[in-house]
Amino acid sequence: MDNKRKHTTLLSYFNKKEKLQVKENEKSDEIHIVDSLDSHTVTDNTPVDCSSEKFECGLAMVKQNDIGLFINRSGSLSDVEKHTVLKNLWSPTINYKFPINSKRNIKFQYRWLQKYAWLCYSEKLNGAFCKYCVVFAKDGGFGSQALGGLVLTPYQNWKNALENFENHSKREYHKTSLLKGDYFLKTFSNNKPDIIEILDNERYIYYFM
Repeated sequence: MDNKRKHTTLLSYFNKKEKLQVKENEKSDEIHIVDSLDSHTVTDNTPVDCSSEKFECGLAMVKQNDIGLFINRSGSLSDVEKHTVLKNLWSPTINYKFPINSKRNIKFQYRWLQKYAWLCYSEKLNGAFCKYCVVFAKDGGFGSQALGGLVLTPYQNWKNALENFENHSKREYHKTSLLKGDYFLKTFSNNKPDIIEILDNERYIYYFM
C-alpha cells in the first residue's frame, strides 16, 4: 500500500513539474515576442494596405519614423517632427527586400536612395517620397506645378523612376523646399521662436541664401 502511494505521489510530482515547465516556456515565448516589437509602432487608426501584392501580414505594423506617418501634414508638423523627417527617418538597409510589383516584376531599388539625398522610402505605403517636399511644399510654386507623387501620394512607378526623379529635382517647388529645409536645419539648433514665420517668407530665404 505504501509503495503504491509513493508511486502515485512521485508520478503526480513529475506531472506537475512538467506542466509548470511548459507554462514557463510559454511565458518566455510571449515575452520574447513583445520584445521583438519594441522597434515598431502600432497605429490604432491608420489604415495600412496589407494586400497580397504588397504585404503579407496579420497585424498592421509600421516602422517607427516611417515617412508615411508624416504625409499630408505639412501645415501641422511641429519643428521636432520636421527635424525627424529631415534627419531621422526610418530607412531600409542595403539588404532590405522591397516588395515586387507582381504585374511588371520590378521593385524599388536601394541604389536610388544613394543617388538622391532627398529621396526616402515608406514601408507603410510601399512608395517613394521626397522628404523635403513632404514637409515644405504647400503648393506648386512658380508655374503652379501640381503636387502629387513623391509629395502627397506614394510614388510607385518603378519602371520610369529615374526619369521622374530627375524631373522632380527640376521642379521649382522642390528647389524651394530644399532651400527651406537647409535653412530650417541651420536655425533649428538655435531654437528660434519665429522659425515658422521665417520659413513661410520665401523672399527672406532667397535673400539670405
